[in-house]
Order: sequence, then structure tokens, then C-alpha cells
Amino acid sequence: MNSGHRVEELDILRSIGIVCVLLGHLPNYLPPHPWSAWLYYAFTSLGVGLFVCVSGFALTHRYMQREGFRPFRFLKRRLVRVYALYIPALLLFVLEFHFLRVYHEIDLSPLLPNLLVHILAGQALLFPWASQLPTLWFVGMIVFFYVCFGLIALCRSGPEGIAVIALTVAILSIYRLVLGIVDIRVFLYYPVFLSGILLRRLGVLSSNEIGRRLGLSAMVLWLGSYVLFRALGLEPARNWSCNNQLLRCLPSLAMIEAYVLSGTLFLLWLASNGVRRMSE
Repeated sequence: MNSGHRVEELDILRSIGIVCVLLGHLPNYLPPHPWSAWLYYAFTSLGVGLFVCVSGFALTHRYMQREGFRPFRFLKRRLVRVYALYIPALLLFVLEFHFLRVYHEIDLSPLLPNLLVHILAGQALLFPWASQLPTLWFVGMIVFFYVCFGLIALCRSGPEGIAVIALTVAILSIYRLVLGIVDIRVFLYYPVFLSGILLRRLGVLSSNEIGRRLGLSAMVLWLGSYVLFRALGLEPARNWSCNNQLLRCLPSLAMIEAYVLSGTLFLLWLASNGVRRMSE
């Protein structure tokens, strides 16, 4: 189950997340179908949600219980790991989209300001002032979550942590409502990241801590929220559909939150059950 800092269940969730993201992008290579957009959003939102939740869970498992936590040292180590692959990918994408014009819908002009924003991983917070590149938007979001984790880990009590989280959400909301910036997906996945932190803080490491009743209830909520989302005809919370009207997207965001969080909890329970049975 738990070997040192490694939690086998998290490896399973990462694998499921990879499969979900791949399945979500599969409709792009198939003939158009009315279900394509819904399948894309269902799989990709769950897949990204799994990665984000696992990240919050794993960081808490590794760092938050450690005495003398150093946020700058933590961020340095995290950024070195991220940027080792991020910078080559960024340069390749700039060459492909800006200079070779492979995908004409992406405009990185003016190049230098956009490139600087991407190098600083600020594209999720400054969208649409800064153009976004496919896939690499996730890096900007996860770097922001790392910064938030560093602040939360410094808090010595629950109320302090809640105050930091509330202040962060308030600032993001003001930026979105007043300035019209911040990727809507930051609002979607920040609670998912926090749920990973909360699960580990509550001592959850296996299906025993989650419980069979809660695991099955999460499954029912997971499937029910997706069916209800479809039945209500809600539009997926996307940047171009929300614009700066964050309040208009709240019902859609809330339903997707329920879908991603309950699906993550159910899959964690299912994965820990599988690991427990294999170790018996």
C-alpha cells in the first residue's frame, strides 16, 4: 500500500488519468458525432482532475508532515522537474505554431511578450491577455497550484489555511470578473487540487479509510452528475462560453466539480481495494 513516500494507489490513478485523456482526445480523429463533444469533456475533465487531485495528495503525503518545510526550496525542486521538459516543449510549439504556422487558429503575436508569459508559466492566470498553447496550459495551472501549496503548507492551523484559500479564490474571482482574465479551468481544478490535500490530511491512504459505503456513494454521484449534466443541457465551462461572466458558469462548474470529485474518490477507493487484494 504505502512504501516510504510512494503510494501505489496514486500510480494507478495516474495510469487511469492517462487513459482518460487519450480517450477524450480520440473523437478528434474520428468522424463527427453528436456525442463527441460530451465524450471529450467527460474523459478529459476526469483525466485532468485525477492528475490534479493526485498531485495535491502526493505533495501533502511527502511534504506537509515534514518539520521545517521550506517553500522556496520546494518550489525550486518542483520547477526544475517541470521545466526540464517544459522549455523544450515550449520552444517546439513556438516553432510549430508561430514560425511554421501549422495551426493557424493559434496566434502568438506579439511573440516576445507571449513567450515571456509562457516561460514564467503565467498563461493560465493571464489568459486571454496571453495566448495559450495546447496541452501546455496545464503547466501554467499546476505551477500556480504549487505556489498555493507552498502557502498552505506554511499555515500552522486550519483557520489559517482556510483564510489563505479564501483569499486566493477571492483574488482569482476579482481578476476574472473585473479584468476578464484567468483561465476558467483554474476555478474548476483548484477545488480538485485542494480535495487531494484534504484527503491526505484526513489520513486517507486506502479503501479502509474511505469505506465501502462512501466509495459506492461516490460512484452513484459520479454517474448521476454526468447524467444530470446532460439532462439539464448545461454547456461545458469553457473560456469562450463564460467570457468574464463567471457567475453564469457557476451551475456548470458546480456540476462538473461534483462529477470530477466523486469520480476521483470512487476510483481511489477502487484502486486501493485492488492494491489491498493483490497484497493479501
